[in-house]
Amino acid sequence: MNYHVGQIIYLKVAKSTKILPAQICEEVVTRTLSGQKVTYHCKLPGQEESFELSELDASIYTDVEALRSELLQNASDGINRIINAAKNMAKQQFSPGPEVITSNTMENTIVNETLSDEDVIRVDLGNGQVGILRQG
Repeated sequence: MNYHVGQIIYLKVAKSTKILPAQICEEVVTRTLSGQKVTYHCKLPGQEESFELSELDASIYTDVEALRSELLQNASDGINRIINAAKNMAKQQFSPGPEVITSNTMENTIVNETLSDEDVIRVDLGNGQVGILRQG
């Protein structure tokens, strides 16, 4: 990737939750008989010495929104893994109880089925949601 001197980049440090801003302070072009090599040096906030960008174990972002999107996706994936692990543990450890369907779910899954009051128990879940327990 090409950067320009003075550009602000964001570094997502590997094996850490830190995001560090850095500024490209030097572009070094080396031309040899075998070709051309471009390296970039940058500075971190509060540090006087620059370092070569390729020496870092970090992902580099030039767009904050792309970084935000990736972080949100990673958080969502992590939450889903935790929830799925808990659900799998519950299936393995406990016998299944009655199925609870929230009103939002019921609207999407029960289309033309009419349930009489004898077939279900309605539970107020709060916040405008009603759960339905099927009997039988």
